[in-house]
Amino acid sequence: MLYNTVKLKSNAAAVIAFSSYCAACGSCTFAQVQSHPLTRDYRYGPDRNYDLKHVLLELTIDYPHRKFNGNVQNTIVPFRNGMKSIILNCGANLRIESCAVNGKDATFVHEGEFIRISPPLRLIAGKRAIVKTCYSSSVTGNKPASNADVGFHWIVPSGGEQNQVGFWTQGETQQNHKWVPTWDYPNSLATSETRTTVPADWTVIGNGELIANTLCPTAKARTYVWRMRQPHATYLLSLVGGPFEVKKVKWRGIQVMYVVPQRRSNLIDDSFAKSG
Repeated sequence: MLYNTVKLKSNAAAVIAFSSYCAACGSCTFAQVQSHPLTRDYRYGPDRNYDLKHVLLELTIDYPHRKFNGNVQNTIVPFRNGMKSIILNCGANLRIESCAVNGKDATFVHEGEFIRISPPLRLIAGKRAIVKTCYSSSVTGNKPASNADVGFHWIVPSGGEQNQVGFWTQGETQQNHKWVPTWDYPNSLATSETRTTVPADWTVIGNGELIANTLCPTAKARTYVWRMRQPHATYLLSLVGGPFEVKKVKWRGIQVMYVVPQRRSNLIDDSFAKSG
């Protein structure tokens, strides 16, 4: 055993010596030099002066004009007393109409992909504050803004699918702030609730549990309320809406919804039979 140990140490020393020789003379090409850890390009989470606790979003879809109106309440907990500004990620494609902190109007500056809100009252470290932002999407005439990298995507009729309408969202990695102003980085986790108003014949799928599906008094629209009690990164916030066909089943006591485009319900059983 002692001989083997000495032999291994001797071989290791020989390998190190040979590698050093190759590096010095440059005669061997298979030796690779690892970069020092401090020279690598690391990406760190952005600094923040609060913790995001809850996101309450109310969204109204205007499909004929490819537009939406929303208001979002971000519940935050400041890290220190007297915080001078609250910074949220907020897409340049959004039109900000007003901001408020704890029910009082607040001034704001919307620059690029951020909005800086000035609290009208002193915020206390560790005490929750509700930051409300009212906004709408930017459109030109009846045409939607570019679908590229906006987080919110319209489903439009094409080819033989003229009844294929609706919308869907894509948050990863940092796209959700382009349709809902919030803290859009996964170094703060929050619970969420979405209240989405759509045409009466549409269905909306969101995060968590379906709490309510209410027909509006005009009978032309309905509002879906989804609530996620498990804290999550905001890029996971998701909504899908349209005139879908839905099949509901129970799996181990849990409500499961199979959702497909209209006139595709015949594909549900073959597509999802083995998913339980």
